[in-house]
Amino acid sequence: LPTTEALGILPIPLDIRATSGMAEFNPNLDQKHRHHYLAGMQGTRKAILPVHTPAEHDLFHTLMKSDPAFTSRSAGLNWKLCIKVWNKHADSRKDIYYKLVEQLKTYYLEWMTNLNVKQSLSLSSGLRHPVNLAIRDPARSTLAPPVPVRPLTSPAVTKGFNLPEPRVDAAQLPQDESTPPSMSYSASDIAPPPQTPGFPSQSAITAQVVQNPRNVGLAKSVARKRVAAEMEWSRPQKKQRQARTCRKCKQPQCPGRQSVRNCRNPCQDCRKVNCRGRNPHKPDKKCDVAWD
Repeated sequence: LPTTEALGILPIPLDIRATSGMAEFNPNLDQKHRHHYLAGMQGTRKAILPVHTPAEHDLFHTLMKSDPAFTSRSAGLNWKLCIKVWNKHADSRKDIYYKLVEQLKTYYLEWMTNLNVKQSLSLSSGLRHPVNLAIRDPARSTLAPPVPVRPLTSPAVTKGFNLPEPRVDAAQLPQDESTPPSMSYSASDIAPPPQTPGFPSQSAITAQVVQNPRNVGLAKSVARKRVAAEMEWSRPQKKQRQARTCRKCKQPQCPGRQSVRNCRNPCQDCRKVNCRGRNPHKPDKKCDVAWD
């Protein structure tokens, strides 16, 4: 539904507008001003914006140098008077906008920070000048080692490709309807021809393989064998479990492999029949030290 409620734009109360020296918005006269919609929602003749234009920066610097309301450093700035002076300039200049006291205070803190930085640089210029001259001295480059000049050449591959491969006997491969069992082919029959200047394109290799029907059948057989080998290699191998033995006598056929109480043989370490054997949590230690 249509609504006249505005979100995020608050109208300026009458008391603040009066103490700040702002004129009321007149829709018949102020429609041609820049940001007139914002000014109309705020209820002021000109929009209230932070200090942001170059003209406003210059005006603030000028007021800090010459205007009495801005130059009172001993008692501090009289912000009520400063805001009236600023808004008076805004009524007469096109590129100056209305301000609130909080906006002038914010820019004043930024201006004081920049002023302190400039003063620090000015006071330390005498100490920084010889350091800057030493750092930027062109004679320092004479001590640098020379850089060898090498002509730019394009990389050329001269070896590592088209290596000879062992012959593949078709009788050892899975038989296919398109591959006669009595014929054998070399892997070079389906490989692309050597390409000396660069790499052969995939389309060229495919076209050469398809031209010969025998190569198609051999390629399928080689591919199936390669896939089967990779699947067999990637399948996890089951570990063989060791035979269970008695922890006392270490005999695989002893009844003590289920429970040491069933063992009637002497201990493998102390040779005593009534020994309880090695500790199952410490199988590498002997019975006389494993239970301590």
